[in-house]
Amino acid sequence: STDDCNVPPAWADDEMGWDDLTADQRSAAVFLGYTEFVWNEEGPYDGTDSQYSQEEQRQKASFDARYAELEWTDLSKAQRTAFAYVGYDAGSYSDFYNDYYFDELPPQVQAAADAVGYTRAVWNNCTAEICSAQVDSSMWQSLSGMQRANLKVLGYDCWIWNNYDFGGGVRV
Repeated sequence: STDDCNVPPAWADDEMGWDDLTADQRSAAVFLGYTEFVWNEEGPYDGTDSQYSQEEQRQKASFDARYAELEWTDLSKAQRTAFAYVGYDAGSYSDFYNDYYFDELPPQVQAAADAVGYTRAVWNNCTAEICSAQVDSSMWQSLSGMQRANLKVLGYDCWIWNNYDFGGGVRV
């Protein structure tokens, strides 16, 4: 993750199509199983969209199935490195741990969450949106170095914190 508030990670940039990826990002994406169609198609494939060819549907379903049950720690070092090239880290790969109860979080993530006000009670009552904690209404630049460091453990960086709407993508 970077502290550049003007540059989104590739995965979060709705405008970044396959042709916009750098050569290294595209190589990493291919290694992970992305195709141009899979990269450009947002969200998980639900098996019902008939606008896509059978081959495109197969590609998307295959990619989604490959990573659906894998945690960051289940990935090989090469896979984690490749995901990093397209902008993911442990937190963002894990959807910022939104699908976890507090007690299911790795210990270092529990500690980081607690340090920024996402206590067990707050965390367990959150939805997919940013929770109600002491840091939620603050811009990244106004957070302390310690708060930013703890939020990075959760997968956030400056651009994501300031610009990403967890209910619907990039804020306009």
